[in-house]
Amino acid sequence: MDLSELLFATTNEGKLREASAVGAARGVVFFGLDRVSSELGEPPPCIAEGEPTYEANAVRKAQGYAQWSGRLTVADDTGLEVDCSGGLPGVFTARFGLARFKDLLGSLRSCDAAFVCCVAYAEPSGRTVSVMTRVPGVVTVEPNLCSLNGSLPYSSLFIPSGQSRPLAELVASGEYLSHRGMALRKLFTALGM
Repeated sequence: MDLSELLFATTNEGKLREASAVGAARGVVFFGLDRVSSELGEPPPCIAEGEPTYEANAVRKAQGYAQWSGRLTVADDTGLEVDCSGGLPGVFTARFGLARFKDLLGSLRSCDAAFVCCVAYAEPSGRTVSVMTRVPGVVTVEPNLCSLNGSLPYSSLFIPSGQSRPLAELVASGEYLSHRGMALRKLFTALGM
């Protein structure tokens, strides 16, 4: 299999940029769903993340988009697991919402947490390979969280272990590889790249 070009199953430009930066070091070019949709002349199917685990969600998306596109495909599922909330929001992170997140933590302003990411690779034939990463750290919540932009990424509230700044800042500065970037590197190794 020629792994030099891979579909990254996303329309999120930030995710695609990150995947492309990690892939470039291995000679891999990532492209997104928008390119395939344009080539095929049809919108991509909506493959919901309704499974109970990161791996099941990532594999489901990778297989579904590989079948639809006929291309080697990579997909991810990511979540923030907060210790003092029993691991929530976890696989529900993307749909959880900041107000609900603040309610979940109650009066706490910080708590141990981890970003978890599963990245899955799928071939149209059905073969899949998946890997997981877990980045420990602490989540910090400001009292004015609910007044902030509703699209604020959780990575702005998460400080990885051994760091002093939020994950979003570290990744934007190029000083740190995110949980997704770490998972992609691990996937390349699993694929023998």
